Amino acid sequence: MACYILSNRGHSSFSESTSAKDGFWYHSLKSEPPPNYTPGLIPLLRNVLLNAVEKGATCRAVLCYERAVHIYHEIWDVGWGCGYRNFMMLCAVLMDQRIQPAYSSLLCTPAPPSVNNLKRLIEEAWSQGFDPEGAQGLRGKLVGHRKWIGTAELYVAFTYRGIPSLLVDFETPNGNVTPLLDWIRRYFDGQLPSHHTSVQERWQGPPL
Repeated sequence: MACYILSNRGHSSFSESTSAKDGFWYHSLKSEPPPNYTPGLIPLLRNVLLNAVEKGATCRAVLCYERAVHIYHEIWDVGWGCGYRNFMMLCAVLMDQRIQPAYSSLLCTPAPPSVNNLKRLIEEAWSQGFDPEGAQGLRGKLVGHRKWIGTAELYVAFTYRGIPSLLVDFETPNGNVTPLLDWIRRYFDGQLPSHHTSVQERWQGPPL
């Protein structure tokens, strides 16, 4: 199922309510990626890490989906668009993979992923009772604003669309990120409690 918004290259957009600059692309599409999309980084990192392993500089590394795409901000979302771009990078993976093909239609209907469509999606989820505390914190409004969003809002968006997700909160006193790194390590080692691995089990494939 092809699902896309063409970027600001003189093409018409998939959704009339979406800015012509608000594009989306993933590997399965035959068109060229927008200028702020960078595919092919993971294979490059893999080669670098393999070289580091051969030299003894690296003991172990875990990479994400090989066809993951890095999506950079554009001029119009500088300073506030990082959460939205993270969402779109995840969508680019979920819509390209073939282990769970149903995810593509879940993310593409009724409108494909984009910065502005994500704002509408989160607001719709809030109106249906998802994360009332988060909705209150952002005053229930994202459309027309340049508000930052975070992990909680992405969790709302994915769960509202029926994508299995898990939200984990970490205490990082004095900026110490060790608890986060330890959790990631245990995740990939399969050492987490069952309620923390349920997402991986339902995904039935490599962790995202």
